[in-house]
Amino acid sequence: MALKTTQFIQTLLLCIIAGQAFFFLIGGTAGLKNVSASTFIEQRKAIDLVIGPYLKVIYLISVLVSTVVLILLRQQVGSFSFLLSTGILVLILIDLTIALKGNIPLNQLIQSWSLTDYPANWATIRDQWLAYMYWREACSITALLCALLGVYFQI
Repeated sequence: MALKTTQFIQTLLLCIIAGQAFFFLIGGTAGLKNVSASTFIEQRKAIDLVIGPYLKVIYLISVLVSTVVLILLRQQVGSFSFLLSTGILVLILIDLTIALKGNIPLNQLIQSWSLTDYPANWATIRDQWLAYMYWREACSITALLCALLGVYFQI
């Protein structure tokens, strides 16, 4: 029962994380490519201040819960369930690493811009930020798919 409960919590957390990815996949990226510099800056500033603290906690809990799942599966090393769970943890860690090394430093840079005073290459920086998001989307959606596979095959 502990394993199923922990996997449920893990899947719920992955739904929250992948929700951000689906937003950018469905239209958030295209939308951000069609706005002015001041609109992009205003949007990033507003969202980062609100969502940043929540995502820190969600990612930390996701890593912890995914580690607990692997501990609970330690008797099944090599099983499909263990491999899926290992993949989930690795994908969350890759997503988190990309965020820490790519998106968060760029977020901090964007936070320093004003709506009227920003670098001439702001669009290049936006595209860099979106490229990092692309790879994070791939990681978080794949992690969610791994969790759903585990549920579907009841393993």
